[in-house]
Amino acid sequence: MPVIQFDHFYTYEEISAVVCRLAKDHPALCRTSSIGRTPQGREIQILTITDFESGDPSDRPSLLIHGGIHAHEPASAHGALYTALNLVQEHTPEGLLSRLAFYIVPRLCPDATEFCIATSTR
Repeated sequence: MPVIQFDHFYTYEEISAVVCRLAKDHPALCRTSSIGRTPQGREIQILTITDFESGDPSDRPSLLIHGGIHAHEPASAHGALYTALNLVQEHTPEGLLSRLAFYIVPRLCPDATEFCIATSTR
């Protein structure tokens, strides 16, 4: 299970690594896809977290969690990733993920956030 580090702001590559690892290690609970591509060619990743074995996520109530809507707020990705990790770690049969679907976008604005992280500026 990935561990979220809170000692620095995550880059796009670090976020991608956590997202891919979650989907790879927990395919029955977590899948990744893209909701688009940025002008600089980065995928805007989305995690679908639910108990896929207990039904189709489109048939369930759902919640959207997103981070990184503003480029100069890079810590918000940590909150989204931390929530994703906890949902997967705390899953039990007949639990929350068997009734709900979570859609988690760790960073909506990756191009500008990469600039802010690299330059320490807005």
